Amino acid sequence: MALSASFIQALSVTQVASFSTTQIAAFESVEIGYLTSTQFVALSTAQIGVLSATQIKGLSTTNIGALLITAQLGFMTTTQLGALNTSQLKALSGAVLVALSTTQLGGFASTQIGALTTTQINALGTINIGTLSTVQLDGFTTSQVANLSVSNFTVLSTTQLGSLSTTQVKAIATGSLAALTTIQITGFASTQLAAISTTQLNALTTLSIVLISTVQLGGLTTAQIAG
Repeated sequence: MALSASFIQALSVTQVASFSTTQIAAFESVEIGYLTSTQFVALSTAQIGVLSATQIKGLSTTNIGALLITAQLGFMTTTQLGALNTSQLKALSGAVLVALSTTQLGGFASTQIGALTTTQINALGTINIGTLSTVQLDGFTTSQVANLSVSNFTVLSTTQLGSLSTTQVKAIATGSLAALTTIQITGFASTQLAAISTTQLNALTTLSIVLISTVQLGGLTTAQIAG
């Protein structure tokens, strides 16, 4: 039988911090969920490190939101981060997200990436955005694509851009398309260019248009050409 919420929440931070890693690992997920945010931030990096995926799932959104960037986040493994559910993910602050290492970010599934708000996606920053795998990018919603900041959009590689679905491509903001680098424009397949609107096409800079290959141009539809 699990310890009650009243028992666990009556423990002082000193008492919580005194639990050995073996004891912490023995807590049931519901017991971990009973911890207050004050108690949770008192956990040491070693204690955080032994939490199982099941225990991580038991953490309240309040506790997830209280994660200490320097003291705790750096010790969370990709397995632990990969266990976060949608509600927990949405509780992560921008400061926490931007502090994630590229290895930690790599632990997120495409469905987790898709669960982040547009504000959270932009909070990842150019370094992390640039390291997202094509599988993770597949999780981007049209809203996330449409609201991706220009600075974050312009760090996407040709491989990343080439992996976007036609639905995602249709959602790219005209401001982002106008900011395409000469290298990025080559990343789009003819089928992707065929999917965008005339308004999006007209947002391309002259330099970008000049660099569109004949193969890419071959994908333009008569509707796009006619406007």
